[in-house]
Amino acid sequence: MLNIDTSSNMPVATQRGPPSSFDTLMAAAETKQQQAERRGGIHLYDEAIALFQQAVDGASGSATPDEVQNATILLAEALQNKCELFLKLWESEGQRQGVDPLGILGEYTAEHEAAVFAQAREMLRASVMRYKSSGASVSEGDQGLSRLRVDALVNLGNTLSLCATVCVDPAEIDGMLVEAVACYDQALLVEDDATTRNNKGDTLIAYAEFLAEHGRADDAERAFEAALLAYDRGVQLSDSQKGDNLPMLLLDYGSAFLSLAEFCFKARHDAKRALGLLTEAEKRLTCSESFGRGYSGVHNALGEVYLLIGEISGDVGALDAASEAFRRALQVQRTDVDGLVGTAETAVEKAKRAASTAEAAQLYAKAADAYRAAFASNTFRGTLREKSNTLYNYACCLSAMGATGATSAIDEAKRIIGSLLAKGLLTEEEVGADADLTSIKVLFHT
Repeated sequence: MLNIDTSSNMPVATQRGPPSSFDTLMAAAETKQQQAERRGGIHLYDEAIALFQQAVDGASGSATPDEVQNATILLAEALQNKCELFLKLWESEGQRQGVDPLGILGEYTAEHEAAVFAQAREMLRASVMRYKSSGASVSEGDQGLSRLRVDALVNLGNTLSLCATVCVDPAEIDGMLVEAVACYDQALLVEDDATTRNNKGDTLIAYAEFLAEHGRADDAERAFEAALLAYDRGVQLSDSQKGDNLPMLLLDYGSAFLSLAEFCFKARHDAKRALGLLTEAEKRLTCSESFGRGYSGVHNALGEVYLLIGEISGDVGALDAASEAFRRALQVQRTDVDGLVGTAETAVEKAKRAASTAEAAQLYAKAADAYRAAFASNTFRGTLREKSNTLYNYACCLSAMGATGATSAIDEAKRIIGSLLAKGLLTEEEVGADADLTSIKVLFHT
């Protein structure tokens, strides 16, 4: 999600005397903030946060209400940016890319990640509190959304959306995502903006997926549909002179159709509707790709569309199109993780439809090679759950490969699954219920 640049919303300077301690603190804080953004140092964000806090605490009598509001928003933004960097560093911390695929997990367990997410929640809640309190700087006693500046509303929505990703309480996640959408809606009442529409769409997709995961299919579908409306309006409003990125807006719009198609196929079991939605996704992603910006993300999204078409319809031509789309992504960056994983998943899908055991064995071997290349990439990022899911799919590939006669693949699958079980990232019940792990189930007595 994109934050609104607060620099363009700073109040016009009023005629005042010599620089006050507030001015000095703000200048020092903004310098530290800029250094943190350039260098990516947590300690620099800490220094900026401390300076912004000092400026806000000591502003009485030396700053106007608008200046205090701006300082409070910048403090909130610094807390938000620090947390984003903190989580980014965590995603790669302890990884040992190389020959062993398990190196992407490092030495960490689910308990380690839970502690990291708890720290992130603390930072983000502090940011949310500062964004909300900025409204009281210009209107005493009222901290409602209507009192917040547009940039603060959008950034508050972004922060709430991010906080929802590190929360564990479903009720809290639900409330944060609903409030985030309310922030965007309030901002849109003041300024109908493509970026804000797009951010609203992103949050509605996250909310829809959350609702679907918790068995609220009808509510999920409504959220998906609302997201499509938000993206559509964002595309209509796109203006390159304002800095809007139409290819990226189209990428997000097309990806939203893909998400709804997956929901319709897997949750609604409506293959016909899913295929129709995938056609709409393809149209928007092809349009995005036509801009020729050399961004691997759009090629990968198209690959996912064709892969799902192939999975639903059994169309080998669609699977070939998926392979080609992922190949284009890897031409942009040969170590692109999504391109490599997509290549692996497509090869597995083709192997399931292979005309002979020999052909299937070749395709499973190709998939395993692509998975290993992804694990070796220094761009592999994600939560432990995301990493473990990819490792799990790799193990399923190896299990199927073992069924074609490659006994060493079974040993590797057993090692991967055993490690995921030991780290608490998988249960024996899940292993026992998955037909893709048939060749190794007996090894875990399930």
